Amino acid sequence: MQLGEIILLGVALSMDAFAVSAVSAMTIKNIQPRDMLLLAAAFGLFQGLMPLIGYFAGTIFWSGHLANLLACALLCLVGSKMLTDSLLHPTEAIICLTPRLVLLQAIATSIDALAVGVSLTAAGLGQTPGTALNIWQAAAIIAACTFSLCLLAVQLGRFCGRRLADKAGLAGGLILIGIGLKMLA
Repeated sequence: MQLGEIILLGVALSMDAFAVSAVSAMTIKNIQPRDMLLLAAAFGLFQGLMPLIGYFAGTIFWSGHLANLLACALLCLVGSKMLTDSLLHPTEAIICLTPRLVLLQAIATSIDALAVGVSLTAAGLGQTPGTALNIWQAAAIIAACTFSLCLLAVQLGRFCGRRLADKAGLAGGLILIGIGLKMLA
C-alpha cells in the first residue's frame, strides 16, 4: 500500500472516533483544552495500536462479526447510560469526562482497526521492498489522521453543544447507539 492509500484508510478508520469525539464534546460539561487533547490522543493511540495488534496477531478470530459485536456492545453501553441520564435527570445530563469513559470509547471505536491490521497482513503490507509502507509507518499515519480529525470533531462538538445544551445528552446517547448498531449491519 502506498502513502495515499494509508492516509485514506486512516481517515476511514477515524470516522467512528470522529463522531464519538464530537458527541463527547457536545455532552461534556465545561470541556477544557486538556480534555480535548485527552480525547484526541486516546482515539489516535488506540487507532494506531489496534492495526499493529491485528497485523502481528494475524488471526481471523477478531475480524468480522465478533469484533463488530464487541464494538456495538461497548458503544451501546455508553450510549444507553447517556440516554438514561438525560431522561431521568435532564438538568444533569451533561457528562463528566473520566479516564474509564475515554478508554471505553477509544476501544469501541478502534476494534475495526484491529480487523484492518489482520487484513493488512493478508494484503502483504510492506512485503515489496521500496514500494510499500511497513506496518509501523501505517499505524503512525492512522494514529495521526485520527488524532487530527478528533481534535476537529471536539471543536465542532463543543460548538454544537453550546447550542443544544439541554438536548445534548439525549442526542449523544442516540448517536452512540446508532453507531454501535451500524457496526452490526
